[in-house]
Amino acid sequence: VITNNITMATASVSAAASNICIPAALTLVGRTSFRTFRNVWMLEELGVPYHQLPVSPWSAESKRYHPLGKVPSLAVKFISSKDAAASKNFHMYESVAINTYLGDVYRYGTTRLPVQHDGNDNSRGTLHLHNYLVPMAGTPERALYEQWVLTAATELDSQGLWIHRKHQALGKVFGHIPEAVQHAQEHFNKVVNQILLPHLLETPNHPYLLGCHFGAADILWVHCLDWAESIGWGTIWTQDTTNSTESGVSNQNNAKAIQALQAYLKRCRSRTAYLKTIAKREAEKQTHLDTMRSKI
Repeated sequence: VITNNITMATASVSAAASNICIPAALTLVGRTSFRTFRNVWMLEELGVPYHQLPVSPWSAESKRYHPLGKVPSLAVKFISSKDAAASKNFHMYESVAINTYLGDVYRYGTTRLPVQHDGNDNSRGTLHLHNYLVPMAGTPERALYEQWVLTAATELDSQGLWIHRKHQALGKVFGHIPEAVQHAQEHFNKVVNQILLPHLLETPNHPYLLGCHFGAADILWVHCLDWAESIGWGTIWTQDTTNSTESGVSNQNNAKAIQALQAYLKRCRSRTAYLKTIAKREAEKQTHLDTMRSKI
């Protein structure tokens, strides 16, 4: 039985925690309107300070951090340039990788944990989990986390939403291919019908994908479902149109599955960090629009 209880040997946990370097500064690159939304939401959930460069893909600034000029990217800085830890300064990209890193590095909060010693000279870390956003490596929960985020990234996003973005929204750049877009939507619906809906039905007492605790997997899936709604692909859960023969649940359970999905989305979208991210995205949109108008 998979639970959210993480058990490890005390010495092993202490060693892992002692190897974590807490960044001195984080810079998130990319406007919140893009996949950067996932990372802003994650950072808001963690409550850690960060600076954001609200730049667009393929801009000169975005190319400083991503060889293809894509967003988001995250620049991580430790202490100062005079400190030995400065050699660990780095930047990374891919929204899922960024959130996984953030969940790992801030698992115990924003400061290093003291290590206590007992009378037998055995190290005992006073470890208290700060969050459950990303499960600990090597646990069954982490395996399922990887499964959920990779399914969203490879099935919902790259084979579904990105195809629409590439061959419809950006058709003038990449070419309009209606057949590809139609197939992408069908594939997206299939993933929701055969993976997400059955899971929600099978785990009615779990408020989130991995159980009792909200996590980074929920951030990714909700963002993908939000994106789908914004392009008119959300009819599976926004309307009573769930009679697809490809559904992984029986017809009599369709209504229950849709209600479960709607409740799940409402639960995630009511979170303070999500609402802050929405507000930031809308403010950025207005600023971007005002800037574009001023150039006319």
